[in-house]
Amino acid sequence: MDWDIIKAQLLEDPKLREAYNKIDLPHAIGKMIIDARIAKNMTQARLAELVGTKQPGIARLEKGNALPSLSLLQKIANAFNTRLLPPRFEFLEQLQSAAASFSFHHIYGGNEWRQPVTPYNQAIHRDWNQDYPLLTTTNTYTAR
Repeated sequence: MDWDIIKAQLLEDPKLREAYNKIDLPHAIGKMIIDARIAKNMTQARLAELVGTKQPGIARLEKGNALPSLSLLQKIANAFNTRLLPPRFEFLEQLQSAAASFSFHHIYGGNEWRQPVTPYNQAIHRDWNQDYPLLTTTNTYTAR
């Protein structure tokens, strides 16, 4: 039996689907640290030395037994000579994706058509920008 079929059948159960979709942040961060450490050809002891902690502390982080503070993650990033990217909320990524396809200008079949400017359209655009100021749109969308 194909794994995708088994997976689909298992995910029909709401409790299993919820557990499957749940992100275990400590373990995800632990895996990220392991992957980065291996990519940098670094031992736990060497990473601990660079971070200013002890090897068992790094081992606990990698096992996912503890959720590190942002300041500890920043020290780890410094030890790897890289930047720590800020965490993000999933729903904002979904909004940004929606914003990328939202528009008042539509391009269809190579011919540009501009939606008439009405008080309603202006209000939607104003409200969108007020509600989601971090999201920027080009107000252009290519019909698919």
